[in-house]
Amino acid sequence: MLQTDRGPLTVVEAHPHQHRWRVRFEGFATREDVDPLHGLVLRAEPVDDPDVWFVHELIGLPVVLTDGTEVGTCTAIIDNPAHDLVELGDGRLVPLPFVVDVGDVIEIDPPEGLLDLA
Repeated sequence: MLQTDRGPLTVVEAHPHQHRWRVRFEGFATREDVDPLHGLVLRAEPVDDPDVWFVHELIGLPVVLTDGTEVGTCTAIIDNPAHDLVELGDGRLVPLPFVVDVGDVIEIDPPEGLLDLA
C-alpha cells in the first residue's frame, strides 16, 4: 500500500522494465486511467529490517578486512548482473558476497589476491 495526497494506492503487480519499473495499481485498468496520477508523489512506510543494507548508508563507510585492516572507503555500489559490487575509492571492486558484516564499517573477507588486482 502506497500513500499519496489523493489517498492510498494498492500495488497489484510490479516488475522492472528498461531501467524503470512498471506498476499496476488496483482500480486502474488502462493507461488512460493512470494518466491523472502522473507526477504524484508516492510514499511508503520505511523498511525496518536489520538484515537490509541501503546504498546511501554504505557510501562513505570504511572498508576493512576481517582482521581489521582498512583497505579503503566505499564510494559506490555498482549494479552488476552476477552480484552488486562495492567500489573502493581507488577503483577496486569487491563483489557483495564477500561482505561479511556492515555496521560502522563494511567488513569483507575477499579471496586471496582479489584486492591485488587493479
